[in-house]
Amino acid sequence: MPRRICVKGTSGTGKSTFGKELAERLDVPFIELDTLHWGPNWSLPEDEVFRARVCAAMAACSSGWVIDGNHDSKLGGTVIDAVDTIVWLDLPLRITLPRLWRRTMYRLRNDIELPGGNRETWRGHFASRESLFIWAVRARRKHRRLWPERLPTTRASSACGPMRRRSAGWQRNMRAVGEDVNRRCTNPGGPVSRAFVVSLVTAMPIGHHGNDQ
Repeated sequence: MPRRICVKGTSGTGKSTFGKELAERLDVPFIELDTLHWGPNWSLPEDEVFRARVCAAMAACSSGWVIDGNHDSKLGGTVIDAVDTIVWLDLPLRITLPRLWRRTMYRLRNDIELPGGNRETWRGHFASRESLFIWAVRARRKHRRLWPERLPTTRASSACGPMRRRSAGWQRNMRAVGEDVNRRCTNPGGPVSRAFVVSLVTAMPIGHHGNDQ
């Protein structure tokens, strides 16, 4: 049965790292929305063009996929309406902001190339209203206000309801979430539920090369 999973969260939560690990665990392709979104010089595609790219990427993965990223204002229900599972990485700012700082310093000092051939700049981060640090704070506040109501959940039984997991380490979380996804996406007693929400509030390592907007 195909797995169609969306990993959501603000910058610094580890969406890309988590999504890649989960895709490997489930043996399905990983789709990074930022790769489809950003063009050269941080140019942005028209909404219709972006949605078409995402739809084509999903359609090319008949075995299922794991998608990381947000871009909800442009995508609307393109991804959310197609998923059977949503993983929301809901981490506090005391964790995400230091991660974002370390990731930013690594990219700036090593001139890391990002999707679209772009590179982050000192000016872009520390002398601009478009700073990712500002975005991360605002986005987390917005997500925590809107997502609990917007994201669909299944409440057919206590085993299928939304979870809030607290555990000590990355590997333990990955193992638990992988088991949850496999169990929850296959319901022998009825049709597959459209989506679940898994909220993780523990610290997880973020890869240096993750594109976590």
